[in-house]
Amino acid sequence: TLLEKQASGLILASVGRCEGLVAQYARHGVPIVFIDNIPEGADSSEVVSIDNYAAARELTQAMLARGYRDVGMITGPNDQSTGSLRRMGFESALQDAGIPVRDHWVLEGDFRMASGRACMEKILRMRDRPRAMIIANNYMTYGAVNAIREAGLRIPEDIALAAFDAYDETGLITPLITSLNQPAQQIGKHAAEIILSRLRNEPAPACAQATLRPVLFAGGSW
Repeated sequence: TLLEKQASGLILASVGRCEGLVAQYARHGVPIVFIDNIPEGADSSEVVSIDNYAAARELTQAMLARGYRDVGMITGPNDQSTGSLRRMGFESALQDAGIPVRDHWVLEGDFRMASGRACMEKILRMRDRPRAMIIANNYMTYGAVNAIREAGLRIPEDIALAAFDAYDETGLITPLITSLNQPAQQIGKHAAEIILSRLRNEPAPACAQATLRPVLFAGGSW
């Protein structure tokens, strides 16, 4: 729709692997920047994102450093880079620590609140449930928190949580969730700078393939 209206450039947060998407947009000759989820075939495209694999390793290692060993995860969809890479980073951190990955503790959500609730309800019904959870985005975390509270359990006393992008500035969620947050403003700024440089026919800025650092907020959920 945007291309039909002759948009001069596009910043795309795509969903799924989107095979053929990159070639489809390239045919239109407008500058494209991908953010967040990176579709297949975008290796040579202009991208602004975090290193989701390394970020998930970092968050999992921080959880392990607090003494937790029985750790599960609610992942995003495996057909999205943000889902698959965060799961791989989580599993890599466990393996490096000599902790086996228990597949039944790793459940795939869809980045929506209802799936976070459903996955956490399934975890809580397990007889050998994990002591701590890594959750791949904020909405699934909010669903998981609701499920934990409705089960009469406490965070972190009964189950600890750490998540991506679940920093709550309102303070309505207690305890505050430990969260590894993408630098959203910087991602938007870098992406816009790339588009503007292309429209001005200027050389690509140094950030044309930018991998930015997420920021850890240590809340009271672990």
